Amino acid sequence: MWLALGGVALLVGGCSIGAVAASSGESNESQSAGSSSTVTVTETVTAEVEPAEEPQAEESESESADDQPAPDDGTEPSFKFPKQNGDWRLDTLQVTETYGDFEAVGRITYTGDDKSGGENTFKVTLFSKDGSTIIATMDTYASDVKPGQTVTVDFYSFDAYQPGKFPSTFQNNF
Repeated sequence: MWLALGGVALLVGGCSIGAVAASSGESNESQSAGSSSTVTVTETVTAEVEPAEEPQAEESESESADDQPAPDDGTEPSFKFPKQNGDWRLDTLQVTETYGDFEAVGRITYTGDDKSGGENTFKVTLFSKDGSTIIATMDTYASDVKPGQTVTVDFYSFDAYQPGKFPSTFQNNF
């Protein structure tokens, strides 16, 4: 009888060890497959990532005043939006014709931190496609704009309308 019980115990123990080994082999296979997939994804992502730009030193407030704009602050003609200038950002601009002149509707966001609200005058200048000739200038004003708030404004011009898509600049406090 002891011999039969010992045999059953040995059989159960052997089956248990076999089951553990089999399940651990399956885990390793699924981990290997997962690792292989992860490596492939990582390699793909790495191949698409461009090198990071060097951080730029922060300018003092006097160096970045609105009347002395940095070259990348919306004062270079481009088709890109949004355009940031000082504490103000021009998010969108839709140019139309009114009575033969240029007119536009724009969305401007106050990115400053004055809790009482910001106010400013704004100018959008449209240039020829090569950026060498001014086609039109349009002006507007906004006040009591709270930090982070976006307002819709109308830009007005007395320059004769010309159809087309033009690169533009955005300035505030002009």
